[in-house]
Amino acid sequence: MSQHFNIPLEFELKPSRLLTAILVASHVGAMASIMAVPGPIPAKVLFLIPLMVSAFYSIRRYALIVSGQSVCKVLFKEHDCRVIRRNALSEDALLVFDQCINTRSIIALKLTADGKSYWIPIFRDMLASDVFRRLRVYLKTRSE
Repeated sequence: MSQHFNIPLEFELKPSRLLTAILVASHVGAMASIMAVPGPIPAKVLFLIPLMVSAFYSIRRYALIVSGQSVCKVLFKEHDCRVIRRNALSEDALLVFDQCINTRSIIALKLTADGKSYWIPIFRDMLASDVFRRLRVYLKTRSE
């Protein structure tokens, strides 16, 4: 693997307009479908409140990267990686899944401290173009 790619690979995530738009559109679509269903308005409001809270926290955590739990930096090493969150918490992780498409990469990391899995959506506008290309090359050569 080292022959194909220079590791360690370290990158810092930037806020994503594309992911923000996707999250807003999906939450607004869900809200519109709730409002389209016949029923009393108070019952609809009870369903809308958790959806609005979900939108708020999802956008803050994944798209704008301002939540304390947001992953803001990832460092890939030879066999594992290190995740640094906005609240300066640094954790070791194992890469358990990756999917690479032209416009995005989706990475699933399993944190070694508590064993929880954590999904990190990475869109093209979250990284500099050369870093995004290097990440895609790394993920493709890793799976070979």
